[in-house]
Amino acid sequence: MTSAGNNAATQQVVQALPGTEAGPELVPAPYAAFRERRLVVKRWLESLGVAGIHSLHPTHDGGGKRYGRDIPLMRDASLGAGVADGELVNRQATTAVLR
Repeated sequence: MTSAGNNAATQQVVQALPGTEAGPELVPAPYAAFRERRLVVKRWLESLGVAGIHSLHPTHDGGGKRYGRDIPLMRDASLGAGVADGELVNRQATTAVLR
């Protein structure tokens, strides 16, 4: 079993499915709409009986790509199920495993 990931591909999928994209931080009303759209994938998975998958925002390469509108999502403790990293209490915790 080999573990591998493709953050660029995951980023595109997580943005394309709910119709969202990375960008600068948003003011409250547009952020609320962005937040709800990002919940689309999680709700879809739950409707299929797949629970416990944290799928709210793209994965990151660790090279400083976390910025803008994704940061408030990572700070939003009410969304739960993410991995805590300091004040980023809601980091992505999903990866692919190739067999």
